[in-house]
Amino acid sequence: MTKLSLITLTLLLALTFSCKEEKEDCETISMKCYQGWPRKCNELKKQCHNVKIKYTKELCQKAFNDLLLGREYKQILNVYGERVEGCFSDKEIKKYKK
Repeated sequence: MTKLSLITLTLLLALTFSCKEEKEDCETISMKCYQGWPRKCNELKKQCHNVKIKYTKELCQKAFNDLLLGREYKQILNVYGERVEGCFSDKEIKKYKK
């Protein structure tokens, strides 16, 4: 093997391993399931059945109800945590954010 082909092979291997998709954590999968993303609820059941999840469908629904009822967005983030914004779509945030 020439030096150039060895370098090329090394670069290709490095790119291959660095481009692997990172696994989503169970909280993110749960919030996407709540939003109605295809296959996320099944993924949640398969990958996260032994994991305690904070941002469940019920918590996301409660936070969304608070948003609908006029609670300020900042208050919702303070009550449920910064990560609760993953329960809302960009469209919902724009529509109801005060």
